[in-house]
Amino acid sequence: MQPRNLYQRSRLPRHVAYFFLALIILSVAVNKALLIFFGVMYCLVFPLGMDYALRLLDGRGKLIFIPLLVENLLTALLTGILSLPPIACLAVFTVLLSGHASQWGCKWVCSVVFTIVTGWIMGFLLSPVDELNASHFWLTWILSATMILGFTTMFSALGFWQTMRMYRQRQHLDEKSRELAVINTKLAKYLAPQVYMRLFSNKEGNIPLSRKWLTVCFIDLVGFTALTNSLSPEELAQILNDFMSKMAQLTADYQGTIDKFVGDGLLVFFGDAQNSNRHDDALRGLELGKAAQKAMLELSSVWNSYGVSRRIGVRVGIASGFCTVGDFGQGTRLDYTVLGSAVNLASRLQHLLADEGIVISDVTRLLINENEQFNVVRGAELKDFPRQLAYILA
Repeated sequence: MQPRNLYQRSRLPRHVAYFFLALIILSVAVNKALLIFFGVMYCLVFPLGMDYALRLLDGRGKLIFIPLLVENLLTALLTGILSLPPIACLAVFTVLLSGHASQWGCKWVCSVVFTIVTGWIMGFLLSPVDELNASHFWLTWILSATMILGFTTMFSALGFWQTMRMYRQRQHLDEKSRELAVINTKLAKYLAPQVYMRLFSNKEGNIPLSRKWLTVCFIDLVGFTALTNSLSPEELAQILNDFMSKMAQLTADYQGTIDKFVGDGLLVFFGDAQNSNRHDDALRGLELGKAAQKAMLELSSVWNSYGVSRRIGVRVGIASGFCTVGDFGQGTRLDYTVLGSAVNLASRLQHLLADEGIVISDVTRLLINENEQFNVVRGAELKDFPRQLAYILA
């Protein structure tokens, strides 16, 4: 916030303070009419001149403090020349110190005190006033006390208002922070952990498209369609929720990325991480497929309690190749997804299986290079992939 804006905030109480100072000057009733006149005119006109000077110096950095120091010097000089009573001087100096301390901070108080003391000493030495009218001292005391109390009250009210305003803003920010935390928690459930981290670490708010070598797994439930006519919607939803929760957990364990859930299946890919390599990605894809088969044995015992006597398994198609991954879409709708021949091939491969099992492409077979037993699928015809060899895990 600019200093001039802070000064403008205290403009009203400062003008009132100078008005009271003018009344104090009148109350001392010195035998110097011209001096009284100039003192009163100073109190009434000088604050307006200060406002004008601050407007001229707005935006010029520390130059704005020059007229403020001049204000301290002239006001203290006036109190010294008039030889005001101690209570009146205390009132004036309290106004100046509290005003500057609240506006500019404690680091300026030292310079303000030095300027005030210097101005008062100079004024006292130059004072032509020999004697004050003691009969009006009680009025001076009342006005000075009123000045201190009123000015302090106004600045306290200003500080209280500012504190309450900041408190309300803090409450509003805390409420918005809680809302954002809830939204982030909900959003994290719809995104893969890797996607979530990359999305919120990207200052632009979206993930650019890139071409990467990926291993893609298409996992589909076997035997689920036959249950749709025999189970209630709640039981079907429970089976799917159990399956998806387990697959999400396994995918995270093997550092994969869930692209999407498609009906009773899901599409997972490996290789989106920066430190991944093709061999490890293909191996993790295969391990995910085997872990999914083991998980179905555990889930089957749970689903038996729902009255599901039919065995439900999974068939897994795995393919490797270059794909385009990132945010697709524009405007109000974006979708982080993966496109490429490996995605289509993984879907085609899993359809080669009539029952549960794992089938991989020839490229993925070369990448794995492990002591796994695979059988070549004879006579496999894949749409759009006429020369593709497929291998089923024995």
